[in-house]
Amino acid sequence: MSTPVIAIRSQDMTAKPKVVLSTPRGEETYDHVIMACHSDTALKLLRAGGTVTEQEERILGQFKWRTNEAVLHWDKKVCS
Repeated sequence: MSTPVIAIRSQDMTAKPKVVLSTPRGEETYDHVIMACHSDTALKLLRAGGTVTEQEERILGQFKWRTNEAVLHWDKKVCS
């Protein structure tokens, strides 16, 4: 089952660092999180968590995205 993440924040940075994921079901804490998404989405989630660092802002904020248009063509003479 898929649960959307609303925000990501760091917790307890002086001891053993933890990462807290906020979802519609509540919060879950992990040792590490891998964010398999575009940089703008990762930055949005970190900002929503309120603990985004200057380094994260700088690195993730430097990528530019644009919308691409795809056209699907299917010709029975060419495709089987």
